[in-house]
Amino acid sequence: MDELRRALHEGRIKLPMVGCVERAASAAPYAVLIEGTEVPPISSYLSSLVVSDVSPLTVRSYAHDLLRWWKILAVLGVPWDRATREDVEAMVGWMRSAANPQRRRSAQSVSEPGSVNLKTGKPVLSAGYAPATINHALTVVYSFYEHHLLYGHGPLVNPVPASPDRQRGQQYPLDPRPRLRRAPMRQKQPQRAPRSIPDTAWVALFAAMTYDRDRALLEFAVSSGAPPRNTGRSPTRNGPSSKSTSTNARSNWGRAGAPTPRLAAMSTPASACPMLHVDPRMIHRLNDIETDLEQRRQRAHEEGWLGEIEGIDLTLAFLRRKRDEASRLVNRTTALGTPEFPNR
Repeated sequence: MDELRRALHEGRIKLPMVGCVERAASAAPYAVLIEGTEVPPISSYLSSLVVSDVSPLTVRSYAHDLLRWWKILAVLGVPWDRATREDVEAMVGWMRSAANPQRRRSAQSVSEPGSVNLKTGKPVLSAGYAPATINHALTVVYSFYEHHLLYGHGPLVNPVPASPDRQRGQQYPLDPRPRLRRAPMRQKQPQRAPRSIPDTAWVALFAAMTYDRDRALLEFAVSSGAPPRNTGRSPTRNGPSSKSTSTNARSNWGRAGAPTPRLAAMSTPASACPMLHVDPRMIHRLNDIETDLEQRRQRAHEEGWLGEIEGIDLTLAFLRRKRDEASRLVNRTTALGTPEFPNR
C-alpha cells in the first residue's frame, strides 16, 4: 500500500477510465455513472446542492471532482466511507504531479508554460493541474463528507482537514480582517499580474475603429482607468459604431513612449457618454485632449466641415464640464459654519 501511495504521489499511476458525468432525470441535473449505474452517495450530495439553488454548471463541476475522487479510491481499494486523510493526501499528490489531459497541445508552436501571450495578455498554463483546481477539488470533497456526516453516514471524521483559524467564532465587524492560515494540503495561489496588451496591438485597436468618436471614447475611458462595465455602445448619426472597449491594464496609457492616436469629436451628447466620472489624477490628460480637439476644430473650420465642428463643440463642452467637476473634487472643502448662541 505504501508503494501504491508513493506511485500516486509521483503521478506514475494513470487513473482508470471508468465512470462518466451525464445529465440525469432525477433531482440533480447531472449524475455520476459507473458502469451505467448512478452512485447513490454522490447523487444524494448533488441533490442537496440543487436545494441550495446552485447553478447546474456548478453541479456538473462538483460531479467531475467527485468522479476523480472515486477513481483515486478505486486505485487505493478504499471504500468512500472508510477514507482517511492519507487518501486525500494521495489525491493531492497525484494532482500536483500528474499531467492534466485538458491541456494537451498537439501544435509545436505553443509557448512555454509560464510565458505570456503577447496578444491576449494571458499566461500560458503548465501541463499539470493549477493550484486553484486542487483547492477546488479539496473543497468539493470536504463539503461532500460534511453533507454525509450531517446524516450520520461516512467516516466519523472528515478526511479533508480544515483550517483551525476558520473554525473560530465570528469576528467583530469593525475589527481588521485577520489573515487566516491556509488549511493543510491547500495550495498557495500566485498573485496574477494585471492583463495588458503590447503597444503594437494598441495601435492596431485604434486603427480598426471606424469612427473617430469611438477613439475619443476609448481614450477617455482608458486614461481614467474606468472598468470595462462602464463602457458600451452608443448611437451615432453617421451610422453604426463599433463597441468601445476599456481595460484597467492600460491605465498607464500616458507613459512616455506610448502611442498617441489622433483624437476627434464625439458625435453624441455628453449625457450619452458611459463614463460618468473622471479620476482627478487624470486632469492633465484632459488638458492634452482639449488641445488636440482645438487643433482638430481649427482644421475642420479651414476645410469647411460644419458637422465636424458641431460635434467637436459638444465634446469640448463635455470635457470642460467634467474637468471642472474633477477639479471641484480635489479642492472641495466643507464649511462647518460658526455656531450662534441666543443672547440672554
